[in-house]
Amino acid sequence: TSAPPTSSKEKNIGCARETHALWACRALALGCAADLASLKKCFVHKLGTTNPGELHYDSGGGSVTTSGCGLEQKKIRDCVLKNWTELKER
Repeated sequence: TSAPPTSSKEKNIGCARETHALWACRALALGCAADLASLKKCFVHKLGTTNPGELHYDSGGGSVTTSGCGLEQKKIRDCVLKNWTELKER
């Protein structure tokens, strides 16, 4: 096991990763895997990793990031929200 985060920056990175994982899980569960794959490719191409630490999410469930993959993140958000709404209406 790893030691708990000690600095504010480490805590923010951990929270961002947890939020990113939550949205990834939602995307898979709601049929948005193609958009998730596009985001993964973008992260690998631009950052060299599939789990960047510099993600910042707003309270509305969207995200703002310095990674350059914001368009891909917005596509996932839109797909998740659309499919969730459709599922609730069934």
